[in-house]
Amino acid sequence: AETSESMMYSVAYTKEGAYSHFAFLSDEVFKDFETKLASEVRHADLSHVRDDIVLVSRDTFEVLFEPGGGRWEEFYRRYPDSQGITVLSHIGFDSKHQVALVYSSTRMFDLAAEGKLYAFTKVNGKWTLRKELSLWMS
Repeated sequence: AETSESMMYSVAYTKEGAYSHFAFLSDEVFKDFETKLASEVRHADLSHVRDDIVLVSRDTFEVLFEPGGGRWEEFYRRYPDSQGITVLSHIGFDSKHQVALVYSSTRMFDLAAEGKLYAFTKVNGKWTLRKELSLWMS
């Protein structure tokens, strides 16, 4: 039986509903993910992943998006080739670092955004996307 898109979104609004779409993940992965979400650890440097990634500091973000800060017009003036702002959560792993869970939210404008969960498994030494779940969009 097919699941309608609206049903999928309503199930995913709860943590349990979202996690049910990732039943192949162990409780260990979810626990590590939640522990890291609650931590104050700063982001990692991702500049080695791709040369077109620009990390924007929290201070710069807050200046751009505070009242009177220029918001999206100023953001795209500074970063003209940007596809928006993507925020990645800390990554939850299993103890063998063979399975991973990460949350991503991307904002392009005030009412153009989405949030997703991604599960990855390591296959022959390479991370492979196993499942993607759209949690919300505006």
